[in-house]
Amino acid sequence: MKITRRQLRRLIEGFIRKRGDYVIPAEEPLTDPVKDLDFSDVHKGKIKSLALSDDPETRIQADVLADIGGFEGTDRFGADTFSKQARAKELGIDALSDHDIDSAVSKACDYWIYDHKDELSYYANIDKDTFSEYVEDILDGYDVDQVAKKIKMYTTEVLDKRIESLIKISNSAAAVPSVDGKVAYYENAKKLFSLNHNNPAVEDHIIFKFESVLFPFYADWKRYYMSGERDIPEEELTPELKAKFANIKEGRR
Repeated sequence: MKITRRQLRRLIEGFIRKRGDYVIPAEEPLTDPVKDLDFSDVHKGKIKSLALSDDPETRIQADVLADIGGFEGTDRFGADTFSKQARAKELGIDALSDHDIDSAVSKACDYWIYDHKDELSYYANIDKDTFSEYVEDILDGYDVDQVAKKIKMYTTEVLDKRIESLIKISNSAAAVPSVDGKVAYYENAKKLFSLNHNNPAVEDHIIFKFESVLFPFYADWKRYYMSGERDIPEEELTPELKAKFANIKEGRR
């Protein structure tokens, strides 16, 4: 089985950060790719401007110049070129490793799964040999780009609700610490999920999170179908069998 460079790095680094029910891909903070270039500050600024351009050819020019200036990529968050790393840093990509933001993505994935729970739980969809086959079919059928786009929208809604809640607390009669910093943090994090860009690092994180949230749903339904309940006539379902099947399905979302 062939694996990508990114998958190999994850295996080698081999650890995850888990807080509560949330599992976060282990990523080191992204460094500023501009500061170590062997150019003057003026030229560094110009190269960064090229890297932040919307024109792919212009970004390639920035990559070539950065390589000449001694740029060494880290491949953190999939940012394996100078322009990708510069754009990711500008976007505040490190927030994806923050539990608070990651939990918002997780909740957004739950919303998407709930919207499509009937189709996702069809026997024909669940009846795959492996979860990998199941999720591949789901992402192909719904179009992975559209799935990521919808989860971005839901994540923004989750963050908006958190901002609204903070403002309500701040406006209440209770004496509470200032929420301005947290509100600003959430507002800035929303840029990551804007539909005005398609940063591959953000898309990759969203799909990774989607798969991790989808797996329990798949596993619960897989157990249900394998239990044989649907093949037993209602009159033959004893209280003991019903209790057994209820336990199998209780984890279903």
